[in-house]
Amino acid sequence: ADWDIIRQVKAAVSIPVIGNGDVTTGEQAIRMREETGCDGVMIGRGAQGNPWIFRELAEYDRTGTIPPRPTQEEIRNMMLRHARMQLEFKGEYLGIREMRKHTAWYTKGMTGSARLRDMVNQVETYEELEALFIESNEMNSHNQISQFKRAVILSKEKHNPGMKITYDMPVYFDIKEVYNFI
Repeated sequence: ADWDIIRQVKAAVSIPVIGNGDVTTGEQAIRMREETGCDGVMIGRGAQGNPWIFRELAEYDRTGTIPPRPTQEEIRNMMLRHARMQLEFKGEYLGIREMRKHTAWYTKGMTGSARLRDMVNQVETYEELEALFIESNEMNSHNQISQFKRAVILSKEKHNPGMKITYDMPVYFDIKEVYNFI
């Protein structure tokens, strides 16, 4: 976004001017207001997977400081809350599938997030999603992920006699089966 244009518009008019564009953190929103003199900041894509941006701005307006970013536990809890609300509004089939993109936004830039997103794209129910988020906190290394996938494959083979499942094929799983197997 061209913040200089926002500054020029603010200087030229007597009505409130709302700045918009490239605001993905509380710090950027504050900087936009300081650099352009705009009366408010509109946040769009910067809120995707980042609802804390509004808390940051409110805290800054109240105290002059920006609170720390959320912990991984807070992010996980928010994703699960979001999923519950999504399922309530859209139903399980659509809600879980739409949560896949939201999970990508929530976890963007986090260590191991690509693997987590791959696994989230395989879940079919809220229970599987919840178990995966809890399990993902405990699975940090590639070896642990491999052990998890092996357990999934063995569980599928156990419940589908005669069907050979290989490691290179996508594995869709019911997380409860994995817990029972492990």
